[in-house]
Amino acid sequence: MVKSNDTQYFKKLLMEFIGEPDPMYSMLEWITQKMMELESESKVGALKGQHPSERNTELYS
Repeated sequence: MVKSNDTQYFKKLLMEFIGEPDPMYSMLEWITQKMMELESESKVGALKGQHPSERNTELYS
């Protein structure tokens, strides 16, 4: 079951996309950006801006 705050978040996003000149392109752009962030965070082993000792940036050298 989806939490209420998640539903509200996605409703807000949807309303922002609808206001764009090309809503589908805006949605695709947003989801692509989120997927790239998740992929880089998983490869590096840390969230953006975090620098724990387990962080691995050798994959990009």
